[in-house]
Amino acid sequence: MQQLKMCLMKMMKLKSLIIFEDFMAEFKAGAVWGVDQPSFESIKQTQEENSTSHWRPFKNEEEWELTEWLIHNMGQKQTDVFLKLPIV
Repeated sequence: MQQLKMCLMKMMKLKSLIIFEDFMAEFKAGAVWGVDQPSFESIKQTQEENSTSHWRPFKNEEEWELTEWLIHNMGQKQTDVFLKLPIV
């Protein structure tokens, strides 16, 4: 407990010694270098403009969900066997 008190006292003394100075303006700290759209938003906008599916390379949401299920619930060999079925 005594060590904690001493540590806190040292910290308080150090806090009073901290000096703040302005960062030199020529380094432009925190400056904005440009404004752009995030990559995801850019891709989404392009898809909307071209009327392309956001489920690509899958045809639709159902195909995407099937693929997601296969990945999470089956191993690679079972998935390969499934994909070779004539109905698929």
